[in-house]
Amino acid sequence: MLIQIKMCSFYYFAMFSQGSTGVKFSDVAGIDEAVEELQELVRYLKNPELFDKMGIKPPHGVLLEGPPGCGKTLVAKAIAGEAGVPFYQMAGSEFVEVLVGVGSARIRDLFKRAKVNKPSVIFIDEIDALATRRQGIFKDTTDHLYNAATQERETTLNQLLIELDGFDTGKGVIFLAATNRRDLLDPALLRPGRFDRKIRIRAPNAKGRTEILKIHASKVKMSDSVDLSSYAKNLPGWTGARLAQLVQEAALVAVRKGHESILSSDMDDAVDRLTVGPKRRGIELGNQGQSRRAATEVGVAMISHLLRRYENAKVECCDRISIVPRGQTLSQLVFHRLDDESYMFERRPQLLHRLQVLLGGRAAEEVIYGQDTSRASVNYLADASWLARKILTIWNLENPMVIHGEPPPWRKKVKFVGPRLDFEGSLYDDYGLTEPPVNFNLDDDIAWRTEELLRDMYGRTVTLLRRHHAALLKTVKVLLNQKEIGREEIDFILNNYPPQTPISRLLEEENPGTLPFIKQEQCSQVEHALVNHSKGEIS
Repeated sequence: MLIQIKMCSFYYFAMFSQGSTGVKFSDVAGIDEAVEELQELVRYLKNPELFDKMGIKPPHGVLLEGPPGCGKTLVAKAIAGEAGVPFYQMAGSEFVEVLVGVGSARIRDLFKRAKVNKPSVIFIDEIDALATRRQGIFKDTTDHLYNAATQERETTLNQLLIELDGFDTGKGVIFLAATNRRDLLDPALLRPGRFDRKIRIRAPNAKGRTEILKIHASKVKMSDSVDLSSYAKNLPGWTGARLAQLVQEAALVAVRKGHESILSSDMDDAVDRLTVGPKRRGIELGNQGQSRRAATEVGVAMISHLLRRYENAKVECCDRISIVPRGQTLSQLVFHRLDDESYMFERRPQLLHRLQVLLGGRAAEEVIYGQDTSRASVNYLADASWLARKILTIWNLENPMVIHGEPPPWRKKVKFVGPRLDFEGSLYDDYGLTEPPVNFNLDDDIAWRTEELLRDMYGRTVTLLRRHHAALLKTVKVLLNQKEIGREEIDFILNNYPPQTPISRLLEEENPGTLPFIKQEQCSQVEHALVNHSKGEIS
């Protein structure tokens, strides 16, 4: 017992005196709703006497919950930093020890120190390590070490509950805790009187991501030409921690390239490294493999541009194409995301246009190579199949509607999260609905209608690309030469190679202007297909 007391007496908490956390609300962005709700805690810490005079009691405890990296720890430090009060921080795992009684002693010591230095803030990070739901009885096992550890954790939790029950909120001390697993917490801890407020901190929206990027960009040397709002718009679901990592990665890329400031190309490279992976130096596709990958990616990208140009389609346009192997991929296609509102209630025409975009890869292969197609577009075709099925079943956007096509998610006890907001069709998953419909005849009808929808969209896609055969071949050749092209190059080609442009123009062209051709031997597959198709297309 003396050893335990001595260990507790020599245990030091992470304490920041007089708000010296180095963080204020001006350093927090993207979670405005949470910050607004926490402002009254700062007002209380600055002037607790005013609250006591009015008979107002601040929240007994505040639980910050949300996914990792959203700023729970940051906003807790900002409260103390803004109010200029001592800040006591510990992790939930620091209370759990093998020796019995150590955790309880640390809980008592923590609250005692905070009350002595009031007004102050107590913050326990990852409280789920300490306050996991109690089992009621110990495990029936001879593992005495397991039982001892469980007993110590539950004893520590009981001490925390006692401290919160006897916690006088009129003494100028605020208790905060953070977790990303609220479902694991003990119900006794979550009841009113212990945690009066539970604030959900979510991943920031596009506006919040822009503000976060601006904060981190102000700490590095970034070129004024970098459009941070564009990057924020195209990175849905990214948390503040990941956006901070993006800026740091872009700075490292700029240093490697010898740039004096961070350029847009450095940001693009950083995004690719964090999403896909670094460039793979040890792999090199042959001429045929590169030509097939280029044709597939260009077909998908060009369909999105053509639909936006001629049908005023509300689909994402291609931002850039790369055939440089990265991570587990041999090529990459990056789309420019629409505004968040466009994904709230997607309409049937918008989804059908996306279906055409996903079919653009196989359609481009057919236009260039005829029936000599490959499996380069297999992933796009799989995504298109799933998207078409969900248009018919989950969303019921085709007539006649499929009323009993698939069981609702809540009947299968599957947590319904709704369709994700990214572009790729693979993200329109089946929500774990693997059981077939009860009516097998209806299932056959769904399969037939899905195939008909895909055939209809595929026929339209092939027709559209045939009208722009020359622009398609030109874009493939430029991509093979440069390895990466952007939205501007695609628009330039479409403007200079209008519909029904003779393919003989490509064969006779010697000076391509701002878009250089590659040598004949470097794209023999494309050139061979070009020659084979030229007579029929021109005539």
